[in-house]
Amino acid sequence: MPQPNFQGMSTKELRAYVLSHRDDEEAFYVYVDKLNAEGKFGGNATIRIC
Repeated sequence: MPQPNFQGMSTKELRAYVLSHRDDEEAFYVYVDKLNAEGKFGGNATIRIC
């Protein structure tokens, strides 16, 4: 199965993907990187994805 284009997903789409594919570490790290780029994640905060 081909890997989804995480870079092409919006933050909202990527969050939904991460929540439904909790074992996909690559998707999780792309999501956190995207939050950092948007200034929505300070690095010291706890991310709640449940």
